[in-house]
Amino acid sequence: MELSVYLFLCLVASILACRDQFLANEKLFFLVYITLYSTLSAVIRLKYDSDITTYASTMLSTRNPFDFNNLYYLREPVVWFGQQRLFSLIASTYGVFLIYDFVCGLLLYSAMKNFKVPQYTYYAILLFFPVVLSMQNIYRQFLAEFIFLYAFSINSRKTIKPLFITLLAIASHNAAAIFIPLILCTKNSRLMKTALFTMLTAMPLIIFLGGQTKSGTPVGPDFQYLYPATLIIILLCFIVSGKATIRRSEFPIYKITIILVYLCSLSALILPSSSAERIGIFALILIYPYICLRIEEKFKQKYLLRLGLILGGFIPIFVIGDIAQFIIK
Repeated sequence: MELSVYLFLCLVASILACRDQFLANEKLFFLVYITLYSTLSAVIRLKYDSDITTYASTMLSTRNPFDFNNLYYLREPVVWFGQQRLFSLIASTYGVFLIYDFVCGLLLYSAMKNFKVPQYTYYAILLFFPVVLSMQNIYRQFLAEFIFLYAFSINSRKTIKPLFITLLAIASHNAAAIFIPLILCTKNSRLMKTALFTMLTAMPLIIFLGGQTKSGTPVGPDFQYLYPATLIIILLCFIVSGKATIRRSEFPIYKITIILVYLCSLSALILPSSSAERIGIFALILIYPYICLRIEEKFKQKYLLRLGLILGGFIPIFVIGDIAQFIIK
């Protein structure tokens, strides 16, 4: 059943990719989106696999949401304390997961709207294998990814709000702190530039120390070097699509991509494989809206490229190791 929902989303994304503004009415488009997203969430949460079982067990362990003395829980209160409190109110682990997923769906919709991407992207990103994998088996990171993506989407227009939302992402999964330079890199104030330089310089130490506090289970085959390599390829594609000419207005996208390559490369060199892969997954989700925008800006035959992006992002689920087990039952 889960695979059927994903295939239907693939069909919807493909139709929207071939027909711009197929759902021209914004309210209708939102209604269709939130209905399909909620259906996907409801089906996924019917079974608790691997990582998800941990969160359900923690909710069931006690009705007191603040009965934790372990620093492991204190570091990420949005998940552990938030879910405990919500469970104490509704007494349903399934209901808690649905509510958290629903909030993430709203954040994703808002982020895509802020990025001003085409309609198909709202569905294509749900099919993108890093999102599928996160939603299925890296739950805290899934929450942090969508929270951070929303902060990222408003970063060019605001200063304080993105930083506050980024703190919520970090309080969901501490690994989100590695991506703070992305929030800083588009700011022009001397303070922000100094903070960016300092953080990038200290990043090897930050990643090393952060890795000492994390223990991760593998999320698939040993592919930690594949993620920085993929980002380098994306960067080269950006350069080629711009005919090796970088306009001033394009500086932000290049800075963002280069920083992501830097962060993923450091993670691959310093962290254990499973942790480095999670950083790579996070990074690919953050760059995804920019890939979609690049297709719209630089290519006339964009419809074929849109379809290629949809299928290219979804097919790895079936060909990379045992990832497909999460949606084929």
